Amino acid sequence: MEIVSGPTASSPAYRQAGHEKVSGILRRATVICVYLAAFIAPLFYLPFTQDALFGKQILVIVLIALALLFWLARVLLKKEGAYLYNILLLAFGLLFVILLLASIFSVHPRLSFFSPDPTGERFLSLTAFMVLTVLIASEFSKKEVGRLATALLGSGVILALLILFAVFPVVSLPPVLLINPVGTLQNSAAVLGAFF
Repeated sequence: MEIVSGPTASSPAYRQAGHEKVSGILRRATVICVYLAAFIAPLFYLPFTQDALFGKQILVIVLIALALLFWLARVLLKKEGAYLYNILLLAFGLLFVILLLASIFSVHPRLSFFSPDPTGERFLSLTAFMVLTVLIASEFSKKEVGRLATALLGSGVILALLILFAVFPVVSLPPVLLINPVGTLQNSAAVLGAFF
């Protein structure tokens, strides 16, 4: 009688299958972090911060950092990485070096790297968005980019309704929902203009 066995835990095929499974999980985690950044960031609000946008900056930077860590773990696991040969990457690299030097040699280096800023023009914020762009370009399919745009626009619609009800309380909502997650009306106009 002949005994046929499947791949054992020490066989290369078994390890390869395990790597593929973990790689798929890490890729999904990267994509989910980016989706969460797109959907939650416009709606995120910390009532105890002086600037409503600072909490959003922190949330987006943390989610992008997590997405980058998942992506790096996947690259190390597979021992291969893919990136696009694009002039945009060269421009981002040059911009990163310029921003780093400008932040180091600025009058207030600590504030230049990361601090509350209504326009999000600090070194860490701009670097996070460059990383986000590279992650989306290298990891997302056209279908996933469409889902990302849908998540962002869905969040924009909810944000517009929250701002509308906060400015014109035509509907009786609980006080916790009568907020403007963007802060001032000028910020609201700028954010909603960007969504439109």
